[in-house]
Amino acid sequence: MLISQYLLYLVYTVFFLIITFSRYFNGEITTIAMFCLGLFVISLNYKSDVLKLFVSMQGLFLIWILTSLLWTENNYATSRAFFQILSTFVFTISFIILIKKISSLVKYATFFMIVVLTLNIIVLFVPLVDVYTYDARYGEVFHGLFSHKNGLGKAMTLFSLFSLWGLSESKPRKEKWIYFFSFLLSTIFIILSKNSGALGILLFSICILFSYRKIKSPKKVAFITLILSVVPFYLILKTPEWIKYIVVEFFDRDLTFTGRVYIWEVLSYYIEQNLYLGYGYQAFWSLSFLKQTSIISSLGFNPTHAHNGIIDMILGIGIIGFIIYLLILCRLFISLRNRQTNTKYVVLSSSLFLVIIYNNILEVDLIYPMSLFYVIQILIFYYTVIKKT
Repeated sequence: MLISQYLLYLVYTVFFLIITFSRYFNGEITTIAMFCLGLFVISLNYKSDVLKLFVSMQGLFLIWILTSLLWTENNYATSRAFFQILSTFVFTISFIILIKKISSLVKYATFFMIVVLTLNIIVLFVPLVDVYTYDARYGEVFHGLFSHKNGLGKAMTLFSLFSLWGLSESKPRKEKWIYFFSFLLSTIFIILSKNSGALGILLFSICILFSYRKIKSPKKVAFITLILSVVPFYLILKTPEWIKYIVVEFFDRDLTFTGRVYIWEVLSYYIEQNLYLGYGYQAFWSLSFLKQTSIISSLGFNPTHAHNGIIDMILGIGIIGFIIYLLILCRLFISLRNRQTNTKYVVLSSSLFLVIIYNNILEVDLIYPMSLFYVIQILIFYYTVIKKT
């Protein structure tokens, strides 16, 4: 018991920090270490029901990503990225084995959130590393220990939502104060990052969280979550006037979403050219392949990714890979729909899932090789579909 706690709160925390910040030592050594540690823990617990994840739709999805090596435009990029996402998958499974109960997961998530917030508070007042970036629109913006202000904004959106959920569900006064200050600090960091997208998602997720808490039927929660997962992508493609007003006047954004619309228009041609299979997982954005295209010359810069999670996924593993991902979501919604009661964990997982989806309207984190969003998706799938918590 002591050894598992030591692993969780010391060793695993270090790796989760690396994944979260995506800034330091996030390379081959980290990937190999995560993979080996994950395999070691799994080998000691080979009878655990957590291993059902390997033969679930999540496992099938990884097999399809591996299969993309057969037609990838860049073998090195795809094989490297596949090993990274496989390592994250194995590492997360081993984490679930050690954490066991979902109440222990909530406790650990609270601890991890406090660590991340504390580290960023320290560098805010004692700038041991570069924590500010110049932005053409906003001037100097704070990104903390994250590699980019958008990374800070995305993480703080998750923390703010989780803190608000903890504040509403916890009973001891001490815990309530912890969640209150965590929510306050997370929101302040979003403001400091000047990430209007993260702020908008936070405001929306707060409304969703409190709405879900009032709904007694899990079927209604599943249906609403499904609808709200689809609606934002439609609104981006067919933006109504009232949305345009909010984007321009309230969030101070242009209707091209900071040039993202131009990127999507250019990428639509390449999607049509290889719609079913894609160009290989993470191969499309490899510099060697981009030089063979007119993307950089058309846009005048290298966008590095599609700035939309679904477009990026289709470019990598095609419409077939996207359908497999949709099957994972269908399995999730069906399991959620079959619940008898709307528990506090159903509320949390549904709200977190929507935050992940909405972050991927303008960013890329759905199936990124080493991403906290990918870890959370595996956790939600396990505790909703397999564990049925």
